[in-house]
This record gives sequence, C-alpha cells and structure tokens, in this order.
Amino acid sequence: ELNRQGKTFLVIEHDMDFVMRHCTPVIVLVDGRVVFEGTPEQAQANPVLLDAYLGAKADA
Repeated sequence: ELNRQGKTFLVIEHDMDFVMRHCTPVIVLVDGRVVFEGTPEQAQANPVLLDAYLGAKADA
C-alpha cells in the first residue's frame, strides 16, 4: 500500500525469496560494487548473479 502511495523503501536483504516477491528494482552489490540493476525476473535470469550467488561461472 505504501509503495502505491509513492513511498520509496530501501531494503537490504539476503533472503532472495523475499527480494523476488517484494522488490523492484533489484540492485545487487558484490564486494561493494553494483553488478546488477533490473527487475526480479531479469535478476533470476542473469548469469552474473548466478555466479555471485550460486558460485557457477557465467561462461560455463
């Protein structure tokens, strides 16, 4: 409801289920650097994030 009223929230969270359900845009930092900014759907398909969170190489 608050989001619909134009309120902005900054959420710092490691619970990716929560992030994917409630956050847009999603901004991901790795070692203090932005490695991704986009929608939850784009985040789930991004090879850089797969590498950062699952340890798989993006080019594998």
